[in-house]
Amino acid sequence: MRYIFIILLLVSVHWSQKLIGQEQFPLSTLITVEGKEIKIEDKLTKLTVIDLWATWCKPCIKETPYLEEIKKQYGDNIDIIYISLDTNKDRWLQYVKKKKNTENQFWVPQNSPILAFISETTEMGGVTSTSWSIPKFFLVDATAKKVSRFCPLPSSGRLQGLIDKNL
Repeated sequence: MRYIFIILLLVSVHWSQKLIGQEQFPLSTLITVEGKEIKIEDKLTKLTVIDLWATWCKPCIKETPYLEEIKKQYGDNIDIIYISLDTNKDRWLQYVKKKKNTENQFWVPQNSPILAFISETTEMGGVTSTSWSIPKFFLVDATAKKVSRFCPLPSSGRLQGLIDKNL
């Protein structure tokens, strides 16, 4: 009985650390609109909202104006980084240039650790599959430590409360 309690305690400590932001967002290489490689840690200088999105994701596209309003509201107090998970880099590049929204827009290849970080593995009927879903938003500090892995959607109006709490 005592061993079960210890195991449960260790599991709860592990999960509580994840929930309070002890896990680090992957320090990955990002590709700029100009085609240059940069390290994500070079972009993290303050509290930052990371938006994982793709051009084919309609819910992702619908969240963009709300995120832009949040940026206007907080100005230089926060940053927003848009990371595209598109499989086709040219499609992403064409989209952001057409929208004239190239500031803080980045692309990652399909072997990026970011995809592994957001992936979930499930097993059903002996078959294991891995998947991820977007839109997904993270709030991180300048050290890439997550403040929140499961940020509310910008359209919900609740993301601002989380930002306020961490400024």
